[in-house]
Amino acid sequence: MARLVEVSPRFQEHARRAKLDTEQRRALGLAMGRLGRAHDLPGPGDYAALIPPNRLSYVHRLPGENLWLWYSFTEAYVLFSRLTVSPPVPLDD
Repeated sequence: MARLVEVSPRFQEHARRAKLDTEQRRALGLAMGRLGRAHDLPGPGDYAALIPPNRLSYVHRLPGENLWLWYSFTEAYVLFSRLTVSPPVPLDD
């Protein structure tokens, strides 16, 4: 089941400031598409983190890149909210 993919204004701002090269843009687009089509979320290797002050999000590292894609989801959509160049602190289980 594919979910609607949405991006927040903050995500757009982060992506602009990151000055991604062509390969990074390609990796980002592929990762967003995979997450949008994923049957089960969060994906393998993804983990929960907090967007300050207390909003839960999941974090996905782009393979081969030091880029971290923050997202939340429901059965209907995946919302990409941030893109960072350093890993966040995961929540303890």
